[in-house]
Amino acid sequence: MITDIAASVGQCENFTMTTTSSKRRWIQSEDDYLRAMADKKVSVDIANALGRSRASIRLRAQRIGISLTHWNQHLSSDASRHKCDDHFFSVLDSDAKAYWAGFILADGCVHRGRFVSVFQSVRDIALIRQFKADANSESSVSVSSKNGKQYCSLIINSRQMFIQSQ
Repeated sequence: MITDIAASVGQCENFTMTTTSSKRRWIQSEDDYLRAMADKKVSVDIANALGRSRASIRLRAQRIGISLTHWNQHLSSDASRHKCDDHFFSVLDSDAKAYWAGFILADGCVHRGRFVSVFQSVRDIALIRQFKADANSESSVSVSSKNGKQYCSLIINSRQMFIQSQ
């Protein structure tokens, strides 16, 4: 249901998780961190830690010979990276579930039926935290900057959550 509506609405806008500079050169300590964390963390976590975009992390990993297999598994696996209520949207049997389904369609994005991301102004962080709590998600709420404005975001990785909502 949610993915059908999201597909009819179209593509969502892509957001950069962190403030980045396209001309900043890589330094040895960043390469070392990338090598050390490549099999332990997904690209978005590494990007946040280094203050770079996911695209930059992926490109650098390829250039220095780091396998991206682990980073792609978190998108293709049926298992959630962080625990959440995988059946949250299977039945819209409460006002809260109906509200969050509408909220995601209006202000969020379902990415290929595998995970949902929600970005809001940092002043609405309580709203994002409430969605996290209602979905029983262990994902973290992140705060980042883009064009001088602060945003908060939540990404819930659960393919099962969206398979059942169709």
